Amino acid sequence: MVVIVPGFVPAPSSFAYSSDTHNGAGILSHFSHPHPNDPMSDRKRKGMLIKNTNTQTVTIDMATRTISLSPGEEELVTAEEVLDATLRDFLQVRGVSIVRPALDEEEAELKERLS
Repeated sequence: MVVIVPGFVPAPSSFAYSSDTHNGAGILSHFSHPHPNDPMSDRKRKGMLIKNTNTQTVTIDMATRTISLSPGEEELVTAEEVLDATLRDFLQVRGVSIVRPALDEEEAELKERLS
């Protein structure tokens, strides 16, 4: 599925266009590597505080660990976990929501606890 946002023009280096062999429609895909001229490419990634906004328990099976959140429960995730495809899928469908970026102290404590 491709979402079109009016007025949004992606940087040509960040996306690629290819033709779909089934119906001739174009497919826009995002590349995972940042472009060297992208001003956001050198920013420091931060962990996030996420919250289960569902009415049922959500289990997120990431590469680093599995998080199970009851409705309304919050949990810190590391900067590396923010990039995990499974977590990003849950964020995309609003299975969980980002509450705020992690504070530096919280992120350091979480990394120590997980190591």
